[in-house]
Amino acid sequence: VADGPLQVAQGYRMVPLRPRGAVDFRFFEAVEAQKDAAPDSPAPSTPSSPPSTPPGMRLAYCAVIWGANGGYALGASVLGARLRELSSEVPGGRTPDRVLLHTDDIPPNFLEILGQVWTLRQIDYIDGVEDLYSMKGTAFDGVFTKLAAWGLTDYDKVLLLDIDLVILRPPMELFALTPPAALVRGNGELPHGTAVPGRRFFLGEKDLPYTWGQGGGINAGVILLKPDKDVLARMVLEVTSEEHPEHIRGNGPEQDYLTRYFASAPWHHMDVRWNYQVHHVPFSLEHALMWKRVVLEGERYVAPADRDWVPVRLKAAPESIGIVHFSGDVKPWHMVLDAVQNDNQRRAVDHAHSSWRERDPEAFGEYLIERCCESWTRWFRRAAPPAEYKESAGCELVDGRRVELLAAGGRRQDVTELIDLMVKQVYDVTNLALGHWRSCADRFLQSRQDALDELKRPTFPQGCFAPGTKVQVQWPPPEQVRENRPPKWLTAMVVSVHADTRHVVRFHHGGTWGDTERGVALERLRPDAGA
Repeated sequence: VADGPLQVAQGYRMVPLRPRGAVDFRFFEAVEAQKDAAPDSPAPSTPSSPPSTPPGMRLAYCAVIWGANGGYALGASVLGARLRELSSEVPGGRTPDRVLLHTDDIPPNFLEILGQVWTLRQIDYIDGVEDLYSMKGTAFDGVFTKLAAWGLTDYDKVLLLDIDLVILRPPMELFALTPPAALVRGNGELPHGTAVPGRRFFLGEKDLPYTWGQGGGINAGVILLKPDKDVLARMVLEVTSEEHPEHIRGNGPEQDYLTRYFASAPWHHMDVRWNYQVHHVPFSLEHALMWKRVVLEGERYVAPADRDWVPVRLKAAPESIGIVHFSGDVKPWHMVLDAVQNDNQRRAVDHAHSSWRERDPEAFGEYLIERCCESWTRWFRRAAPPAEYKESAGCELVDGRRVELLAAGGRRQDVTELIDLMVKQVYDVTNLALGHWRSCADRFLQSRQDALDELKRPTFPQGCFAPGTKVQVQWPPPEQVRENRPPKWLTAMVVSVHADTRHVVRFHHGGTWGDTERGVALERLRPDAGA
């Protein structure tokens, strides 16, 4: 390997995952060493026109769900219904199948509803080890279960979708991309379908304070993938291994892991219009303000065509956007079925009819934007402390409404118009997406008028504790009890119930390992007397 590139069976160029470390061999079957370099992937600046989908190719939309969260079950139902509405035929007369992968702790009455719009397939839960998370015991627990989509080998290509998406336009054209494909995070403007060199995702020895860490990646909300059982087996082995040299902690653990795993494949960029995260638009604004300061200070040459550059998120016409991704704490389904808890609603078990259901979706949109955009007070209300404007974006609030950019040498530039553009973009896209989601939800619920009541009352095996029940759990398990150290009874809540009557519980006090235990035997549980 040190002598030069290898000819490989699959034709991908190998990229070292560490500049002076071992070459990643996970994707390749070496044929023979040769002195001629393998063909380069297209440069990021080179447009790559994806070919049309070949006739007869087996395609599927896929989503993954686990647990007894009625909100996510409603979200999955509406997603499936929307895909059914937007289905367009592929050459050969077939439409993509809709496959919902689910664990065995989805309540049976939820599955009956989900089966109206999805083909259901049961899978095993995949739990990544602690070293892959910035912190376990959050809404990201369980996200490695999404890797099971690589096991759908009866399909040639699978479009893996998060449940908190709103589909505005038919996503059929995404199947024409070369897998793996996903949105590359950031504010760059890579052409749709461009092959992305894996080196851009990794930091070097001078990149303090994250030396040799991961410095970028893909967003896993929308991924085009090629199923492969060998790849799946390898990934599961890696993410469940307590000791592995490729483990890096991340706030988005599964997407950071997938970024690394397929860095050499390589990844292909998916345009931001196909994974448009509303709460990232203010970040794009601040990136644009940084660029405007560079232009204003005039210390380096900037081509005239680049002087007024703004990121795509700020200037994309709402009608051009294909998929909106609500990856914050507030989800579209909270318009209809609300979580009975105020914090971390993504992990809720109990749900009730939402007070928003009788109100205009735009009122809910205002609430969602306020909760999900951390810069709400700064840019939307323009009511943050003066120091915040200077520290976050080098700006000054003038007359309570106008914002001026500050640059070296006392230069100033009014950027109010750009900020107003951002605010309008967020409202326009949010309201458009919520309107589509609500209309589709209403149509689905009209066809299943019992759905909301069922999703508030998850069914469970006879003799078990209902999801949402407060219990006490014997800890440690009997097989781990030491002599002269009797077990304790710890307070927890039942999150869901496995089909074999074992329980999933969430402890009231967790640790760095997380706060959830799966497969808890019934004999280790007792009612919480203080509940």
